[in-house]
Amino acid sequence: MSSTDREIIFEAKPLRIGLEWRVIATYPSGQKEQITGFASEAEAIVWLASKGSQAWRMARFIARGYAG
Repeated sequence: MSSTDREIIFEAKPLRIGLEWRVIATYPSGQKEQITGFASEAEAIVWLASKGSQAWRMARFIARGYAG
């Protein structure tokens, strides 16, 4: 499996559901997860470029056994 097959991919544009904005993450398996809790589209976009999103991604990789 190449490294690109093992990446968690974030949707480029956040999704608004009700009053909340979400980011969609797609795992190498194709499973999707919604990251919730953003008050605005701008907040979600800032998070995507932040160290917080990098930490989230690494934590999920470890928890799901992709890293190692």
